[in-house]
Amino acid sequence: MSISYEKWPLPGHHRSVEENERWWQECFVRTQAIDSFLGTTHSSGIVGHPGTGKTTALELLAREQRGRALLLNYPIPRWPCGKNPLKPGEGHINQIMSAAAVQIHSLITQQPELFLPLNSIQQEFLFWLIGVGINLRTLQRFIFMLNQKTAQNIEPVHKLPDLYPTSPTALDIRSQIGELIETIRVWRMEKLFLLIDIRELELAHFPNEVQTLLNWSDLLEQPNFIVRVALPLSAITKHRVIERDNGRLNLVDCHYTPDEIEAITMNVVQAVTNNQNITLDQWMSLELKQQITQEIIQLYNSSAIGGWLNWVEILLFEPHKPLPIETNSRLDLLRYHYYSSHVRLNLDPYQQGVWRGPQFLSLEKQPYELLKKLFELRGQSSPDALLDTAGSQANLNTLTSRIRKQIEPLGTEIPIYLHNRRDLGYWLANFANED
Repeated sequence: MSISYEKWPLPGHHRSVEENERWWQECFVRTQAIDSFLGTTHSSGIVGHPGTGKTTALELLAREQRGRALLLNYPIPRWPCGKNPLKPGEGHINQIMSAAAVQIHSLITQQPELFLPLNSIQQEFLFWLIGVGINLRTLQRFIFMLNQKTAQNIEPVHKLPDLYPTSPTALDIRSQIGELIETIRVWRMEKLFLLIDIRELELAHFPNEVQTLLNWSDLLEQPNFIVRVALPLSAITKHRVIERDNGRLNLVDCHYTPDEIEAITMNVVQAVTNNQNITLDQWMSLELKQQITQEIIQLYNSSAIGGWLNWVEILLFEPHKPLPIETNSRLDLLRYHYYSSHVRLNLDPYQQGVWRGPQFLSLEKQPYELLKKLFELRGQSSPDALLDTAGSQANLNTLTSRIRKQIEPLGTEIPIYLHNRRDLGYWLANFANED
């Protein structure tokens, strides 16, 4: 039987607006854990291992609240400790208010009529928010646009009113957020949701900053200001940045039951195969299914739905690609393609180790320094640079052997990450290309 395939339903593939809508309608399975998270009325977090659907829960919340609430994404790179804060050198509340300024500026620019029902106090706050949260020039252009599009006669603003200090007190924070909520209520938005998706690597880098934000009562106890955060399970185990019974941030465990995993996997398979009534049993035996289950648990520390969906892609699309070495093991063949396609290495200078996908692998100092140099070479071979780091050819060979034993999932005979060739030397492959 001839089967046609589509890759858009699978993780990691760009979906158009229409394909994304199809994914929610045809592939998504609403679980009890996600319902519990969405059903909380106050600030809450969804906690789980990698690949268990935490990000999907946040996306569903945004999907259901769009148009009914103001949605502010607040990823760690936008935090004061991050690489790209909106207001460098300033604290959380100023970053958040800047994010609100950007969002509201965009909203009114697209729909200028939204400005008309604001009273004078709300207009003053709006101008202050855009002027301080973005900049004065953006505010001046915004006013010019309003005058053109709504026949207003608003005087240009050359100096911002001093409504709130740049280092606000607890009362200032409450007042700012209160004014923001009162403004968006004019547009029938009853709440503001601050959406935060924290990754395992980010948590390992910034545990103190995460702990401070998740225990900040001035932020978490604001009426109609709702914080929703996706957290790795290590947030309450290894790093202990928040307690389960913390009194402010209700925590919900995120997981899929075996039946839910089966349901969403089959939904995706049907979408991938254009509803041709194909089942995964046609590609794997019971024994292989058990082996894949163990592979996923070993990598993700749970039977992660994200792992299963990545395996769907391997089972359907990769089995005919050759290995760089002869093997009679179908599992080795599939594992090779799985790790090559879906499990990248990511160096962690904060913990002196490397992340193999969701797994952290600690390294001793010398192997770590050599691996760091390999990352710096960006997949290129440079024997001289590696010899400078290792000190001698013998030590280089010893260190690379030690690294391979730790990072290679299939053993040193079938390298996925650390390669070498006699005429080229050593180089790194399948790594996260991040600065």
